[in-house]
Amino acid sequence: MRHTIGRRTDLSSHAPPLLGEGERFVRRSSSIPLIGIDARYLRYLKPYSGLLLISFLLILAVAALDTLAPWPIKFIVDNVLKGKPVQGALAGGLQDRLGHDPRLLTAFLGLGLLGLTLLQGLAAFGYEYMDGLIQERATFRLRSEAFGHVARLSLEFYDQTRLGDVLRRVTDDAGRIMVALVGSLGELLVNAVKLASFAAVMLFINWRFSIIVLAYVPLLLFLFITFRRNIRATAKQARSYEGQMTNLALETMSAIRVVKAFGREAHEQARFDAHARERVRAGLRAIRWEATFSPVVDFVQAAGTAAVLWYGVAQVLAGRLTVGELLIFLSYLNSIYKPLKKFSQLAGELQKAAAGGDRLAELFDINAGLHESPDARPLRRASGQITFEHVSFAYANAPERLVLQDFNLHVEAGQVVALVGATGAGKSTVANLLMRFYEVTAGRILLDGIDLRDIRLEDLRRQFALVPQESVLFATSIRDNIAYGRPEASEAEIVAAAQAANADEFIRDLPDGYDTIVGERGATLSGGQRQRIAIARALLRDAPILILDEPTAALDAESEELVMSALERLMRGRTTFIIAHRLSTVRQADLIVVLDQGRIVEQGRHAELIRRGGAYARLVQLQLGEDGHRAPASAMELQPDNGYAVGYLSAWRRKA
Repeated sequence: MRHTIGRRTDLSSHAPPLLGEGERFVRRSSSIPLIGIDARYLRYLKPYSGLLLISFLLILAVAALDTLAPWPIKFIVDNVLKGKPVQGALAGGLQDRLGHDPRLLTAFLGLGLLGLTLLQGLAAFGYEYMDGLIQERATFRLRSEAFGHVARLSLEFYDQTRLGDVLRRVTDDAGRIMVALVGSLGELLVNAVKLASFAAVMLFINWRFSIIVLAYVPLLLFLFITFRRNIRATAKQARSYEGQMTNLALETMSAIRVVKAFGREAHEQARFDAHARERVRAGLRAIRWEATFSPVVDFVQAAGTAAVLWYGVAQVLAGRLTVGELLIFLSYLNSIYKPLKKFSQLAGELQKAAAGGDRLAELFDINAGLHESPDARPLRRASGQITFEHVSFAYANAPERLVLQDFNLHVEAGQVVALVGATGAGKSTVANLLMRFYEVTAGRILLDGIDLRDIRLEDLRRQFALVPQESVLFATSIRDNIAYGRPEASEAEIVAAAQAANADEFIRDLPDGYDTIVGERGATLSGGQRQRIAIARALLRDAPILILDEPTAALDAESEELVMSALERLMRGRTTFIIAHRLSTVRQADLIVVLDQGRIVEQGRHAELIRRGGAYARLVQLQLGEDGHRAPASAMELQPDNGYAVGYLSAWRRKA
């Protein structure tokens, strides 16, 4: 299969604001009228269409009951207090059952009012419960999809992104969207149906009077739309500052030991307060717009009420309107303006949700980065032969700077390859490209003669086990950490892996053994213990290719001996790449590859490279202060430069 040479994705062209350039890159779909939330989020409600239908029927019931609510008062005023005979379809039935006794009619109307109130409560409860059910389930679906999308994004995204802001988008913004779509939008719909019902009844009673009552509604809608735009802009700014605050707090807490060690608590507090003050300013701007809307509605309501009273009283005095009918108009007028006044709050919530929807859409619009070919083939277990053919690579944010340049390397299955060189030479990049964390800019990488891009990504990643310099453990049980790469592993397999990694003994000494919960990033364990659990995890995965990022560099001599013997077992029969920072660990590698500024400057075995007197020999002389020919006497011989034990590979070769 042919592959186009070059960058598969350009993350910078889809970067969200947290990368510095955001809004112009957002490919938004159409917005929902009036509320402005991206219409793409409506699809998360589709699975609940049946519940939405029930909710809509309950909305109609609530609106109908609210429309009937003032009528018992109207009958009491007109037909009891004023003595006007009951007219219409109810007249005959009421007179047959109650006669002309006003007390019985009052009692009947009072019971009717009580019954209407009870039905209103039941309908409102049903609607709110259904509303909450849909909201929670839809929020779960949205958050789950957002988390899955973010987890699939390439490492280039994470290299350039503030994770605290991403966290707020996936959790808070997703929640706000569904609260608005289901809760606030539902409330808008309830009030819209009520408005339509009130208008229909008022037009039926007196259409001229109804025009006066309803004349102010378009003005209020215009004000709502105007205020909506301003609230949305300030809400988006506030959410952005909240993201910066979360990111800074997350960053500080993650590095709290360093912060305390350097006495920088006050400095971090000042940084946090700076973002918090910006958040306060943006929040106050939004509050000003929200607070301004409420008195404007009050003024419009007062003007409308005054006009209704003036015209209504004149109609009553002229005998064209009853007092009860005037009370119905006043009741409906209050019912109309009350929700419109509440729109000031709803407007703020809806526009905060719309801003959150834009922010989350920016994440969704970022391309996942790595695409799997439709013709990608499965791969059960590779032998471990690897070939780099003219591979070049540059990061998306610096395409002009090649981290690897025309990199060519062939590794036979089972070989141990050491990658050495100065910081930034490209050692870790080779490992990242091998696992296809990034896409090559040019050239190709073959595994057993197959281009990595032609292998199913899940199957490709299954061929690798990684033991990093600083092992990452999750805040769960030790058992789950060991089985992370093979969740289906049996208890016996987990214990066997721990024993092979020299970890079983210390695990059983812990209070809960394998069920012991480790702290955040394994903080409750020592460095050597964390490394041995990471080795057990790699052993249990049983991958044919192993990547070691100097896993003993930060350990003391005793811990290193335990880790070293565990690594011996792990490396047997596997193609192994060692990212070497200490040259004493690579003496017996099958192939040593020396990198400088992304190019291979030397490659060969230790003795051969020492004889050449090139870059590797100079590095050995610089680090070890010797000619590089003398093999260490034991695995625990101390290095002159840092006191750590030398050469787990040396010891492994002698034992082999």
